[in-house]
Amino acid sequence: MSLTSWLDKHLWAIPPLVFLAAEAGLLAWSKKSHSPTLMASTPLTARQQVYGSLTGSSSALLGLALAAVAILAAFGPRPDPTGREPKLAHARTLLVGSLFAASFFLLVILVDATLALAMDARSTGNIAIVTILESSILASVVGLLLGGLGLALVIKERAQS
Repeated sequence: MSLTSWLDKHLWAIPPLVFLAAEAGLLAWSKKSHSPTLMASTPLTARQQVYGSLTGSSSALLGLALAAVAILAAFGPRPDPTGREPKLAHARTLLVGSLFAASFFLLVILVDATLALAMDARSTGNIAIVTILESSILASVVGLLLGGLGLALVIKERAQS
């Protein structure tokens, strides 16, 4: 089985893979540059404002992602003489997995940013906190894009049938 066919059957795995790739890249960049990178290099007051903003944004997006999961759960299988409905129901289940993975990373952002507000008080940012935060942001964006596009396709399919 090729990687693309495996990913097609396991959409939930894309956000964690993006997280791992981003985390490895950011840590390697940080080690190689010998100086703070990206958000770790910003002044403390700016970082604190970003952390506060991320807690509010991630909690709102977490609620929207879980609402999308509830919408997808409400679209249960319908009687279908053509036999397409079981495939569509399976596709909706895959989307739910992708949205749950995105929700997990939104929760990581929420917790990490909250901890950063309390713990990151140095002039340069804590590299562990910042890289986890930046990688989680990238992973959640990818997961939300996958889930959002899939949800749009599901709604369009429902409207046509």
